[in-house]
Formats: sequence, structure tokens, C-alpha cells
Amino acid sequence: MIKKLLNLENLTQTEAYELFAEFDQYTQEKQASILALLRAKNETTEEILGALQYFGQYSTNIMHDFEVVDIVGTGGDGVGTFNISTAASIVIASGGVFVAKHGGRSATSKSGSQDVIEALGIQIPKTAEEVLQYLREINYAYLWAPLFNEAIKKYGSLRQKLGFPTIFNILGPLLSPMHTKRGVIGVYRRDLMQKVAEVLITQGVNHALVVHSDDGLDEISISSNTHVIEIKGISTKEYDLNPDDFGVSKAPLSDVRGGNALENATIICDILSGAINGPKLDIVLLNAAAGLYVSGKSTSIADGILLAKDALKQGKATRLLNKIKGSI
Repeated sequence: MIKKLLNLENLTQTEAYELFAEFDQYTQEKQASILALLRAKNETTEEILGALQYFGQYSTNIMHDFEVVDIVGTGGDGVGTFNISTAASIVIASGGVFVAKHGGRSATSKSGSQDVIEALGIQIPKTAEEVLQYLREINYAYLWAPLFNEAIKKYGSLRQKLGFPTIFNILGPLLSPMHTKRGVIGVYRRDLMQKVAEVLITQGVNHALVVHSDDGLDEISISSNTHVIEIKGISTKEYDLNPDDFGVSKAPLSDVRGGNALENATIICDILSGAINGPKLDIVLLNAAAGLYVSGKSTSIADGILLAKDALKQGKATRLLNKIKGSI
């Protein structure tokens, strides 16, 4: 299998499964080489499915009957925005949707979702039972990936040392223990969109958007067009979203860049409280609207923007943030 990768040949799903079944027996140097070779030739749908099949069997499976939504990105886009999907997830939940936000620490940026969650002072559920309790009582649960995906947790240090996105970035959004059927998944490469969409279809999603923008974001952008693959059951359609179509003024990416976890936490609090307007607010509204749309709460992204604005105007998002901080 390694010889195939050295020749930039693709692995079958079975070969990818076997490769990762043996992965923890390799030296860190060999592990790094495999991840780099996969990245160099670009991971295929079959390779992603094989890895997902292996790691999925060692992940927690939370049985539930909630219609939950996740909004999550692969990371790795290298742009350095603040934690947009984390902010949007709180807005979505404040609009009356069950949100199970899956995420982890940064492997390739200054601040991953877990880093900013800690900086915000948000309490996180540590067991499946607590996750369900959080959803019942406050609509929102943040699922810290290492607590529920033990088999991947051990490679966190390696990923940070490598400093570039790997197949683990792709697996992250796909390994939620809630097996979320509705969501918005951002990817850091355009070629990953179709592959992730194909994987989601095999997982039986109800309604999902896979997004990547022309300026490289694993989010819906306010600086350029965003490419979308929309999945409903086994049906897909592709289209572009332009900020102008929603009455949002385009702004340079520099206007939505963030900093470290504490700086990003301050930005999020200010957006939710209404202290920040302009591009940072606009990009959260757009991404929250996408989450409200796939949840079924709104009939379109345009309607979702109105719902998200209303949640902020009425102070619902800030009140929810305070509840999340308070623990149960």
C-alpha cells in the first residue's frame, strides 16, 4: 500500500481501512510520510470511506431521537478567520434548533473550536448522557472530538507537528457521535466537495450543504462566491452563493480575520451582543442562515438570514451563550 502511495496511486476502500488499522503500529516518521503522500496525490472518496469505516467503529455512538444540526469545517484553509462556525452554531441554536457542534483543538491554525469554546467559558458535556441532557435543556451541546473519538485522539500531536491539513481534517466533520443527518460542512479544497458529498450520501444524511469559497474558506464567504453542493437524501444539486444576492456587501477577507482563542472569543461575544456590525456580523449571519435552512426552520438561506437577525435582535443568542456557560 505504501508503494502504491509512493507512485501516487489511489488505494481501494479496503486498502485504506487496512492501512489505518495498522497505522498506530508505525513509527511517527512513517505515519507522517503516509499522511503526506495521501495529501500530495489528494485523498479519494474510497480512501476517505476506508478511513471513516475504521475510525468510526472506535467512536462513541450516541443513540438519540433529536433532529440535530451541525455546522463544522475541515479547517486547514490557512486564512486565519475567527471561529465563524462556532459563532453561527450558537445563533442557530438560539433560533430554536437542536445543535450538536462537533469540533476539536487547532491542528493547523491559531484557534480551533475547542480553543475558543474554552476561552468563552462554555461548559462541555463529557459523556453521552450529558450530551443528551444539554440538548434537552438548552438546545445546544458542544462535542469535543477527542472525548468521543479515542482512536483519532492519539494523533493530535503529530498533526500539530506536521502543520498542514491531512485526511484527519476531512474525517473530523464526518465522525460526529450524533451521526448528524442535517448540517453544513465546509471543506478547505474545492476537489473535496464532491468527495465529501459522496461520503455523506453513504451515511444517509437528510439535508446537508458542502461548501467551499473562491477565496479558499471552509465557510460561506462574504468576500467571493461560495460553491455549494446541496444534498437531500440521495439527490444533489450544485450552485454558487453570492453575498450580493442576500444584500450583503462584499468585504475583504482581512475584515473577518481573527486572532488567538481569547481574541476570537471577544469577537464572538461582541457579535452576539450586537456590539459588532459589518463584515464579521454578516459572515456569521450567512453561515447561521445555512444551518437554519438545512434544519428545516427556514425555507431558504434568505429566510434564514431574517431568522438569525431576529434571534440576535431579541438577545436570544446572548442569553443562550450565558446558559451554555452556566453548565447544567
